[in-house]
Amino acid sequence: METKVCNICGQEKPVEDFSKAYKHICKECRNGIAREARKETQRIETPLSEMYEESVKEQRRWQILLAVAPAVIDPKHVVNETRVAFDACDIADAIFEEWSKREAKRKASGASK
Repeated sequence: METKVCNICGQEKPVEDFSKAYKHICKECRNGIAREARKETQRIETPLSEMYEESVKEQRRWQILLAVAPAVIDPKHVVNETRVAFDACDIADAIFEEWSKREAKRKASGASK
């Protein structure tokens, strides 16, 4: 029986225990390396997907703000531009909160089906 030594674990094993693609690494070590790489990828992907979701929410919030602002701002009666901007933001935030609640309900009802 022909044997080889793994470059990772240093054990002498039968040739059948070695990958054809990684000739100097046994299958057990190669599987361990792949498992660790998947774990690392999962750790990286979770925050990115959360950041993407937050980015989408922020874009939606700004779309609402841009739609609400002209209705709130009457150029003839603007005395305090800063106050008007804050009011428009408050209205947009309230609409966004309601939209977020409805989205959550929609997702929950879709997941339960």
